[in-house]
Amino acid sequence: MLRNLVPSFIKNKINPITEVHIENIEKTQNKLIRWAQKNKQAMLMFMPKNPNSVMTVLNAVPNPIGLHVHLSEVDGALPEYEVQLEKLAEGLKFMKELGVEVVDFASGHWNYDYYTFVVCKELGLKRVHIRCVHIPRI
Repeated sequence: MLRNLVPSFIKNKINPITEVHIENIEKTQNKLIRWAQKNKQAMLMFMPKNPNSVMTVLNAVPNPIGLHVHLSEVDGALPEYEVQLEKLAEGLKFMKELGVEVVDFASGHWNYDYYTFVVCKELGLKRVHIRCVHIPRI
């Protein structure tokens, strides 16, 4: 593949990473901190788990922070409104307990539907990060 021929230091200047979805933070915490300190513009989207590891990263980097929640399995059917509301509310509670207010959200596996946007609006998540393949009518 031609893309593999371009050195990473050039590739990142051409197409910088703007967002990272962090799922297994306990395995990557130190590497993530080093990377985020060099890439301060990249938003770090945290899953609501491992509060100690999340706090270690938050205390070490100045990056913008968002919420990353899996609402379904890979390519699985999304749950109804009430389940999505519960999962996102839990994620926001987790972040709030860490002292972090978030307004950005990215759904795991880029799975979202009409209810996802309704729930985000109700919970004050103002920026929903999507993959521009399917944008539901609201």
